[in-house]
Amino acid sequence: MTRTITDLLAEVPEGQSRLFKAKHPSADEDRFVEVGTNWNYGAAVSWTNPPEPLQGLWIGARGTPRVGLDTLVEQPDFRFSKKLGKLVDFFHSQGAAYLVSPALLAVIERLDPGSLEIKPVMIKARDGEVPFNLVMPNRLFEAVDPDRCDIDITDRKLGDQWFRRVSFPNGSAFNSEATKDIHNFADIDAFQKWFWSRELLVAAKEAGIRGVLATVPSTLPTKDVDRF
Repeated sequence: MTRTITDLLAEVPEGQSRLFKAKHPSADEDRFVEVGTNWNYGAAVSWTNPPEPLQGLWIGARGTPRVGLDTLVEQPDFRFSKKLGKLVDFFHSQGAAYLVSPALLAVIERLDPGSLEIKPVMIKARDGEVPFNLVMPNRLFEAVDPDRCDIDITDRKLGDQWFRRVSFPNGSAFNSEATKDIHNFADIDAFQKWFWSRELLVAAKEAGIRGVLATVPSTLPTKDVDRF
């Protein structure tokens, strides 16, 4: 039976820390990659009226509920300092939210329909404006496979309370059975990150999508898989 991080957490008493070594390390070859903004293109999109810091968008984690796009009080105002021709298809926006073009949204919906929370927005550039989509992954579950990646569980005391941190020293790998029929998701322990299947990554690249950086999941410093 495949272990989970929940199983590992139960093995570590409060106030203690432990590194669990993978039985079959394979984070570099996992089917999923972590995606973020490809800064090779330079200019970013600015959100001029984001939520207050303590009300920011959040995918959710252990003990911390989701704060989704439906909580936004006002229509987001996005600005791009250059002309529309310089705008790419993908940006990490805020927290667990991302900006994707209609072309990229079409690719994701074709491979994995209904997998995103979507809010249509406009991006205003120097020479006009263009429709875009603010999105968050709908799926959040426990998918990290401790048999395939190292898990570091660390307790730190702040005041009278212990706070537990889960990290992945050599990147995260995911349970293939739990993720076999999907192409994107977020994980409850590798939080505030968006994971794409390599099939989705290839489909986006073949469609001419620009602005994506793909890395081995949960690595710091990052290990590039692809950028386009």
